[in-house]
Order: sequence, then structure tokens, then C-alpha cells
Amino acid sequence: MTELKVNFPSVSTQALSRLVESYLHAPSPTLAKTLRSLLAEWEVEQEQPLPPQILEKALEQSPVAVSITDLNANILYANACFTEVTGYSPDEIIGRNESVLSYKSTPLEVYQALWQTLLEKQRWSGVMVNKRKDGSRYLAELCITPVLDKDGEPTHYLGIHRDITAVFALEQQVKNQKALIESVIDSTPAAMAVLDTHHKVLLDNHAYKKLVGDMRGKETAHALLDSMVKEDAGFSTILEQRQSFHEIEVPCYIRGGVEPRWFLVSGIWFRELASTADAFFSGEKVPYLLLLAQEITAQKQQQEEIRRNAMRRLMAEEELTQGVRETLAAAVYQLESPFNMLSAALDMLQRREAKNAMDGTLLSVLSEVREQGENILRNLHNAIPQASVIEPSSINFNRIIHDVLLVSTERLLSQGIVIDWQPLPTLPPLHGLEPNLRSMVKQLLDNAIDAISDSDAGLREIVLQTTSEESWVCFSITDSGPGVPETMRLKVFEPFFSTRSGSSGHHTGMGLSLVQEVINQHAGTIEIDPDYADGCRVQIRFPVARV
Repeated sequence: MTELKVNFPSVSTQALSRLVESYLHAPSPTLAKTLRSLLAEWEVEQEQPLPPQILEKALEQSPVAVSITDLNANILYANACFTEVTGYSPDEIIGRNESVLSYKSTPLEVYQALWQTLLEKQRWSGVMVNKRKDGSRYLAELCITPVLDKDGEPTHYLGIHRDITAVFALEQQVKNQKALIESVIDSTPAAMAVLDTHHKVLLDNHAYKKLVGDMRGKETAHALLDSMVKEDAGFSTILEQRQSFHEIEVPCYIRGGVEPRWFLVSGIWFRELASTADAFFSGEKVPYLLLLAQEITAQKQQQEEIRRNAMRRLMAEEELTQGVRETLAAAVYQLESPFNMLSAALDMLQRREAKNAMDGTLLSVLSEVREQGENILRNLHNAIPQASVIEPSSINFNRIIHDVLLVSTERLLSQGIVIDWQPLPTLPPLHGLEPNLRSMVKQLLDNAIDAISDSDAGLREIVLQTTSEESWVCFSITDSGPGVPETMRLKVFEPFFSTRSGSSGHHTGMGLSLVQEVINQHAGTIEIDPDYADGCRVQIRFPVARV
């Protein structure tokens, strides 16, 4: 077998520089393109000629395998790196066909595409499984370029390839690890998502995708984070400062749902190396947020049901105690008036001297009656249940209204009354007595229900609204009942006054007077809106708790 010697004509310094630079730094496709252009330049660039041995040494010392073949793929030239990759020395490979490197696991379609591209005088690049001299296989990344003459016809093929077996193994290892991690994450019942600093979701699992479907395409992470900010305005600072947070209960309203779904949300910030070119030497790291959301709606509903039943029992006890207190207070009030008259008459008799035995006997009897009456009144006063001693606390008034509506739902449904609750989402806190405020709202709601029940109006609706004005928390309750006449708007707050007929039976007329008492305890104000004519609107204001 005769070795073909490739003689390289002299080239310019600029062309040689481009050759060396390309072999040292450029990817394989660029190498092929550069060699093709250099071969064309060899015939036209004769300024500042260099010895042809320099170009030959550049090819020999190239870090990638280079071969030149004829149009039948018979090898005419192979450099030292070619020998390192394939195991074939120049004496063993020159004159043989490139197919000696082929291995059967490379699909036939790859070779067909290769030759189709070359026949079209185009560069082909791809990956093949090649066989070394010792029979071992390796993965070769190839780039084959036709070398064209002056007429544009191919005369040779320039082949460049490198062994990427180790790179492929690393890529497969990364893919397998990624698939394993994703399978573990997808099997986790908790919704998981990785967000960048702009809250864009970069990675998620099946549970998270299901939530996105439930929300009809709305990004679940955004909905949860927005809900957390609404529940706690200070949470936005936590996000801005990239602080981690753990197991925060978050309500989230799903489209079409009346009740919110509840999630236990945690967020963990971590940093990873940036993938930009600038980060290669700087080691810059980019922050990401791992968001985990475990749905606890069922547990929350169970807790809410337990709390609702406890609230019903508590308010029933409070209402019973209040009823006893009202009844005894009414009895005391009713008895005090005649006893006061009796005491006045007795005082008048005592100021006069008894002129006969009858006057003395009457005076004695009246004195005994007054003494017994005072004992009765004293016993009644002592029998009135005393309010429990409760320490004031910070209160969300919306929560008070929510509790009252929970225990009043059955009565509202039985009366066919529609509730329109319009709460201000971020209501400032109050500082006060929670049971007293709850009893106040319950009394106002009961009065509104009674008013609608006594009315023949077609509309049966109660509107509850909370707002905030400067340093005040405002609450209004509006019913579609007959309203309160202007002459009675102050009188209804007096003890034992009632606008309902037959109030001497079930109703003691103490409701609004007790409401007024609670409002006074909290330094608030109450009035019946004089400009509302389609029923009754009671407006209440409480001062905001001082921080």
C-alpha cells in the first residue's frame, strides 16, 4: 500500500493564523468551514509565503481527528489525533475506506443522509457509533465537508471527528438523575414548583399541574403568594428579602367555588450557579424559590366544623345568660317603680304623728312590706348573672361577623333571607372584648331578621358591610324590613322599649340598649341612618386599635 503524501503550498501568515486559531478553539463545524476556505486560499494567497511544513505540523498537532479522503471515502491522509482516537496508525489506515470504522449499531438511515448531503455538495454533521482497531466502540461526533475545485466540483472530502463517549455518558447520567428526581417529585402528593426571582415557574410536578387545571389556567404559585400577601401585608417584605417561610395556612379561592381551599405553604430559597458566560469565572449564583403547597381543606373543614359547634354552644350559653340577665333586670326595673312609690308614701306617713291605732298599724304594715320588698329587690340583683371577666385583645371584626353568620345560618335559611356580606379584606384590628362584640352583632342580626319577618316586603335581604375610614373601623347592617320611624330612632335604644307588638312576651326590649352598652365599652358610635328609606340601616364605628 502506497502512502499518499499531501503537499501543502505556501500560505499567508494571516491564513495560517486563522487555521491554528480555528483548530484550537472552534467547534467541529467551524473547523471544516475554515479548512475549506483555507484550501481555496492556498491557490490565491502567495504574499508573505510560509514553508508548507508549518501547515502540515498544524494539522498533525490538531486536538481533533482529521482525515482527507477521495470521493469514494478512501483515506488519503490522517493526523496523529486520528490515530489516538481510532488506534490505526497512518500505515494501517491510509488507502483503506472510512467504512472500516463503521459499526452496525449506527442506523442505515444515518449513512444515507450523509451521502445524500455530500452529493449535494453540502457539509454534513452528525453522530455515529464507530469501531476502533481493537474492536471497542466509541461515539464519534463527525463533520464531513466536500473540498471543491475552481469549478465548484468536489475533489476530496475533509473529515473531522472527536470521541464524545465520555461526554455522552455524562449527559445520560444527568438526564437519568433528572428523570429520577422528577419521578420522585411527581410522586409527592404536595404541589411543588421552582420559581425564579420574577416568580416565573421553571419546574413543577403533577400535583402542581393539577392545581393549575383546577384554577382554569391561573398560575397556582401566583394565587398562593397573592393570598398570603392579602392575609398578611408584611409577607411582601419576606418575599422581597428572600426569607424562607414554613407551613403558613393560606386560603385560596378556586373559580366557581364558594368556600376557599386551604393549603399549608412553605417556601425555601436556594442559590445555584448561573449558566451565563460571565459566570464561568465569577461563580455568580442565582436565587430560586422552592414552593411547596400541601392541601389541608378537609382538615380545615373538620376543624371549622368543630369550631362552629363550639361557637354555637358558646353563643347559646351567652344568649341564655343574657336572656336571664335581661329577664331579671326587667323584673327589677318593673318592681322598683311601685316600691319607690311605696317608700315615698311610707316616708310621708312617718313624718306625720299617728293620730289613732289604725294609722299606727298601717305604718307598721307598710314598713314591713317595704323591708320585704327591699330584700326581694336585693335578692333579684344578686341573682343577675355577672359578666365573665375577659381581658381585651386584638380582634379582626370580620371574624366576629363570620362567627355570627355561622351560628345563624339555619335561622336565615328557614326565614328565606339572603345575606349579602361585603367585608373589607384588610380590615384594621380592634382592641376590645370578643364575646361582647359577638353578642352585639348577634343582637343586631336577630333584630334585622325579626324586622323582615314582621314585614310583607317581597325582598328579604340583609347586607353586612365593613369598611375603614382613617382611624375608624366601620360596620353597617341593612335590612329590607319596615324601618324605624324618625320619632323612634333614639327611643329604640332605651331599656325595655320594643317596636314589636306583644313585646311583653318573648322580647324584653333590652336588645338595642345592650348593643349601646357594648358600643360605649369600646368608645364607638351607633346611629340609624336617617337617609335610608328602603328598610333600616344601622351604622357603627369603632376606633382602630393603637399599635
